[in-house]
Amino acid sequence: KCLEEDWDYLEDKKSFYKGNIMDVLPNEEEQMIRNSARVFFEAECPTSLVREMEKDDQGYSRELWSKMSEVGWLSLVIPEAYGGSGFGMTTLGIVMAETGRVLAPVPFHSTMTAALAISSFGTEQQKHDILPLVADGNQILTWAFTEEDPRYLPETIHTTGEVQGDKLIVNGTKMFVDNFEAADQILIVCRT
Repeated sequence: KCLEEDWDYLEDKKSFYKGNIMDVLPNEEEQMIRNSARVFFEAECPTSLVREMEKDDQGYSRELWSKMSEVGWLSLVIPEAYGGSGFGMTTLGIVMAETGRVLAPVPFHSTMTAALAISSFGTEQQKHDILPLVADGNQILTWAFTEEDPRYLPETIHTTGEVQGDKLIVNGTKMFVDNFEAADQILIVCRT
């Protein structure tokens, strides 16, 4: 009720704010997704699983990853043309928040970060080859950006990539590559 009263108050003050007021509260669909993700992760990711995965060489639960794929969490931001659902970043953020809430031991953040980069900047062939596999849970991705200087700035990148025939020879050192052990492919930021 308080939120409704606050909204009514702000609606009356639109002329003062010189325009429409952005509604940052989750809409009905977003609330449904959040509730669904919360119920899913509370049921599928007990604290005992998180502790167990701390000792696992890969560091993630393959069973939980598979279940996330089955319910569609891995295809959220993958474009429909590549087997995804085509939802926006808000939906991904909602599900990410719920994975963080239970400390879900899955390579979700690293996979979605690399998949979003491929979706936005990859070649058509890369999108066709990689994104459907991510959407159905058969491809785990990560990204390697950080070097000795941990800032996310272009001038901190010293790793080089040199094309030799049909290969890219990468020289340099990357640090703190999240889910490296679990990844099928790594998106590496380098200078060419």
